[in-house]
Amino acid sequence: MPRPLWATDLGLLHASRRAVEEAAAGRTFSVVNPDVERARQAVLRRARYAGVLVRTRAIPGGLLVLPPRMFDTVPESGGMMDAGTTEGAGMKGEIANRVEKAMRLADVLQGVGERAGLPPASVADMARTMSPQDWALLASGAGERRPSEQTTNMVVTMLASRARDPFEGLA
Repeated sequence: MPRPLWATDLGLLHASRRAVEEAAAGRTFSVVNPDVERARQAVLRRARYAGVLVRTRAIPGGLLVLPPRMFDTVPESGGMMDAGTTEGAGMKGEIANRVEKAMRLADVLQGVGERAGLPPASVADMARTMSPQDWALLASGAGERRPSEQTTNMVVTMLASRARDPFEGLA
């Protein structure tokens, strides 16, 4: 039985290229690959060659690649930052907490959409048009405080990333 495309070297090559392109454009991207360390190394290698600052975070079933605009500070030395290394560890707690909160809110919102029978793309569109009051209501229902604009932007990006086919453009 053939392996799925994401498990092949070609699939990982495409995903790492796309992740770095998205990070350079200021968007979050998720790489679907259960071998998180292999995916992390591929993304960091691609980012180093492209000269793009990225941060990676392991998520269930893959890797989340965060763009530079999601950093509160950039290290003086520049270069790659990775949640799995000591480089940039000072920011790990705050950014990790923000990403965790965004992931919880994205999961809640996606669950609401699934129960309503909405496809993932419609859930992402709905998140884009939510008012601050809608976000506060969603957050209180999830046991969270009202999210910041940066956190809501992460939620929208995560939902849009989930709705996208990770292999579109491959032929």
